[in-house]
Amino acid sequence: MSIEIWLQLLGWSTLVNWGILLVWFAFFALARDWMRRLHGRWFHLSAEQFKETLMNSSRLSGFCGVHMQGAVRS
Repeated sequence: MSIEIWLQLLGWSTLVNWGILLVWFAFFALARDWMRRLHGRWFHLSAEQFKETLMNSSRLSGFCGVHMQGAVRS
């Protein structure tokens, strides 16, 4: 595979990932109570545990994104 194909693939992957992240953020910012009720049906989490879980997942996705950018640039 040529470098151009890899760059296109990584570019589209980045756009898809940003789209997913923006949708997730919109749900987190605008529909937090609805998300907590929905997930509360499956998992028995307090409001504080739910908030902590969402914050940890956003930290993890940011951490992975930064390290993947570094790997692509190398």
